[in-house]
Amino acid sequence: RPAPLALSFLGFPGSTGADFIDYFISDRHASPPELAPSFSESLALLPFSFYPFNSRQQIAPAPSRSQMGLPEPMDSPSSSSS
Repeated sequence: RPAPLALSFLGFPGSTGADFIDYFISDRHASPPELAPSFSESLALLPFSFYPFNSRQQIAPAPSRSQMGLPEPMDSPSSSSS
């Protein structure tokens, strides 16, 4: 065993089939309890969602290309004919 207790979380969305993974962390929508017999792991179902995110957190403005050490894009050639 790689550890005394092993969990599967936010990776493959189904059972690993591995006998050394003890628990599969999910929720009742993504992994309905009636499907528990098809998992090699015990289901550890969270009450709301197994996907951790915060929709109220503000996102920082994107850095400029120069701040990231990238060149500025070149202008595309004009399609005018002479």
